[in-house]
Amino acid sequence: MNEILVGVDGTDAGDAALRWSLIHAFLTGRGVTALHAWQLPADIGPGGLYVPSVDDTELAEQARALVDEALARVASTLRLSRRFRCASAR
Repeated sequence: MNEILVGVDGTDAGDAALRWSLIHAFLTGRGVTALHAWQLPADIGPGGLYVPSVDDTELAEQARALVDEALARVASTLRLSRRFRCASAR
């Protein structure tokens, strides 16, 4: 399947990109994947050891909420899927 991937960040510009992708998907018969990516803040511990400074589960929940809120704002009947990516600071 040839889906459209759109980044979602909770801004007006992000909502406009999501809205455009949904309209384009409708016109071309494609699906849309709404993606929000983040990077874990990290501290360097003793000996240069990577130490996450926040709970990644909480950040993932916040990301899901952000995408859900954006989708609600630009409601659509197209098939949608969500993806969440966390870039490692290592």
